[in-house]
Amino acid sequence: LAKSTHHFPKLACITTERPELKDHYRPDVFGTYMTQLRERFEGRFGDFCNRKVLFHFLQNPFVVPVRTTSTELAQMGAATANSDSELLELQADFDMQAIHLTCSVPEFWFKVPQDKYPTLVSCAFKGLSMFGSTYVCEASFSAINSIKNKHRNRLRHNRLQHCLHAATTSYEPRYQNITSKFTRF
Repeated sequence: LAKSTHHFPKLACITTERPELKDHYRPDVFGTYMTQLRERFEGRFGDFCNRKVLFHFLQNPFVVPVRTTSTELAQMGAATANSDSELLELQADFDMQAIHLTCSVPEFWFKVPQDKYPTLVSCAFKGLSMFGSTYVCEASFSAINSIKNKHRNRLRHNRLQHCLHAATTSYEPRYQNITSKFTRF
């Protein structure tokens, strides 16, 4: 199996059509690389596998088992008794089920009454915030890498902060208003 190119038809075509490249085909190197890649993915995204119950709860709280979901929510700081009773009440709430069918996951959780389901809403917001904060973090690091290149490596903290703010926000200047202030006619 290690030398098989069954799952890589293009590679099989190249090695049969151009035999001189067959010497450069080293399945042991590819195998090592793929193993390292899998380990990196497990290291970076392993926590997501451990949070499957939470993600199922966020996606559809009406079909998740109460006991295992309460245990997962307890790891987020929720009292088990509160989350048990609130989840049972939510699963029996036909109005909320109808709302759930008509909107996206974040929209649904914003429509869940916080006074009636405070524990569930709090946990849902914590769970949903993982995705937004991860994106902002990655976007910020990418922006810093773009801003601080070899020609601009001595930026001071406050100047870098201003550049980073400009790079990560979607502010669109109103050029018409700005230019109208500077025209003297």
